[in-house]
Amino acid sequence: MPLPVDPLLNTKEVARILGLHPNTLWKWRNKGYGPTPLPIGPQHDDRTYRYRRREVERFIEQSSAEAQHREPHRSTGA
Repeated sequence: MPLPVDPLLNTKEVARILGLHPNTLWKWRNKGYGPTPLPIGPQHDDRTYRYRRREVERFIEQSSAEAQHREPHRSTGA
């Protein structure tokens, strides 16, 4: 069986990509914030959530765009 083109990442991998502690992702997940997790298996503890890499990338792009929109424009003085 071929591997999926969009690999699934665990919480520690996503936290490392985002520069966060894994507990931050857990808190975000409980608040409905952050990259959309994919529950795996019947019990939903930290070991049963995975994240699609493209979802993590989308979250980064979306968060970056929102941050740029909130920041005031600074003149360069030129």
